[in-house]
This record gives sequence, structure tokens and C-alpha cells, in this order.
Amino acid sequence: MHIHKPTSKFIPLFDNRHIQTILGLIAKGPRPPDSYKNKRILINIKEGKLAIDCTFQKKKNSPTLLIIHGLTGSSNSAYVERMSRHAYTDGFNIIRMNMRGCGNTANLTPSIYNAGQSSDLQAVISYLIKNKHNNISIVSYSLGGNLALKWAGEYISPKQVFSLTAISPAIDLEEAGKASEKTENWLYKLKILLSLKSLIKQKHIHLPNLYDLTPLSDISSVKDFDSIYQTKNTGYMSIRDYYDRASAIKYIKNIHIPTLIITSKDDPLVPVNSFYNKDIRKNKHINLIITNHGGHAGFLGKSKKERYWSDLKTLEFIQHNIIHN
Repeated sequence: MHIHKPTSKFIPLFDNRHIQTILGLIAKGPRPPDSYKNKRILINIKEGKLAIDCTFQKKKNSPTLLIIHGLTGSSNSAYVERMSRHAYTDGFNIIRMNMRGCGNTANLTPSIYNAGQSSDLQAVISYLIKNKHNNISIVSYSLGGNLALKWAGEYISPKQVFSLTAISPAIDLEEAGKASEKTENWLYKLKILLSLKSLIKQKHIHLPNLYDLTPLSDISSVKDFDSIYQTKNTGYMSIRDYYDRASAIKYIKNIHIPTLIITSKDDPLVPVNSFYNKDIRKNKHINLIITNHGGHAGFLGKSKKERYWSDLKTLEFIQHNIIHN
């Protein structure tokens, strides 16, 4: 395993948070080696199946990195691929989890993905442990970060899971929803709504009785979408119930595995105030890094060696916990 030298304090390539966010979303990073091959595996869950995309090392007993994408993402998202390539080059097996309906899996479950489906993550981890992955680290982004942190606070973490990293996690769903409505965030809002509406159209093809397309034309915000579709077939009584029960912020005090949270004061989509929370500050298992710049899951560094700063910081944290476990 390649051991990274400690990364320096984050010095941004761009101070502009929107440039950081957009470039961080699309930058794929290094070219993968020829041995980087993908295999899709379907995992049984109570409501159907989940798809994980896997890239395995030839060497047995290699450590495993489980990556969870964010809102509108999938296992093929550029930031997921970038982290995968870095970690694979460092000797990790790579497991890229697709949340429900993502990554061309609209036909696998009756329900769509949401921020609270921590039981799905538990199913993936159980599968990995059953298949002899005994050194697992989790990296998660945005909505996936909320999912992972919620899981860590809800479940008794198995000894095979060494650490968890959450990058720009949306730990307070109501506040994140409000942020998406700001005028300056119109482009993100447009992308999110187009993606979510596309998912409903895909679901309608397979389950026309469950997914009525009529309300789509009236949806103009993420809150509208959540009110109509996240309170149907998901077990939530209302949007208030969804935001309350699915937000990781109420579970964080129960986290007992080494956890790294990376966020930025200028994140346009996840308000930094969410992280000035006493449960985060008091939890000795949580390492919190708040940078001045970096946008939403951007963190592109000025130095070429630390261009993908959050990736390097994450791998440094993971390797530290593997060595000291």
C-alpha cells in the first residue's frame, strides 16, 4: 500500500465556490491502469436489489474502499471515479454503491433512493463481510455522506469497518433544501430537478401505478419533489417526518468508529452552521475539518501534488486507521 505524506493546509486552486463545486463534480482525475476492470454485482435487500460496481485487486486480503455517491449521482459520477482511481492505485479493492434507482437500476426496487436508507448500506456491508472483506473503509459524498453518518449512528459498526469519511455531507436535510432555493444556486437546482424528474419517468415505465407523472410539471423545488415522491412508498408520513428521521445530525452523537468530516464555509448547498453542533464537537471519534474555500465537494488544491486535496486527505485518514487498528 502506498502511504501518503501528510497533506498540507488546503490552499484552493480557485476561491470561487461555484467554480470549485462544478469542477469538483466533473473532474475524473488520473487515468486508470489497464488492470482497472469493473464488475457489477446485485445484492438482495428487503424491497428488491441494489447494484454495486466493483474493481478488485489481484492480491488477496487487500483493503476495501466502499464509496457512496451523492444526490443525482451514481457509481459512474466523476468524483466517485476519481476517488476510485486514486484508491485502486494505492492497493484498495473498490466498491461503488448505487443507491436505489441510480446507475441504471430503476427496475430493481419499487421505491426511489433517499437520504435515510441506511439499511441499504448495512446490506452492502454485510455482503462484503460475508465475502471475506475484512478491512473496509467508507467514503461518502453529500447526500451519501448523510446516509453513511446516519448508518454509523444507528448500527453497531462491525469490527471489519475501520473508518468513515463524509465529504460535504448534507446532515440537516431541511437546511440543505433551503440552500438549494437561493437564487445563486439556480444551476444546481435545475440539475437536481431534471435528474429527479428523469428518475420518476424511469420508475413510471416499470411501475406506472406507483409513479404518476402528472405532478411533475408542478414541481419547482426539491421540497416540492420530496413532499410528493419521498413521502410515498418510503415509510415517511410527511416531509417533516422525512427530514427529521432521515437527517444524520440527530444520530451523530452515537458514532463510535473513526470518522472524518470535510466541509467548507463557502459550500453553496450545505450550510456550515450545521456542523457547529455540540454532538459533533463532543464526539471524540469525529475529526472535523472546515476549510474557508472548497465549495460543495470540490476542494481542488492549487498545488499540482495536492490538486485533489480531499481525496488525498481521505486516503491519509484511512491509511492511518488501517495502520493503527
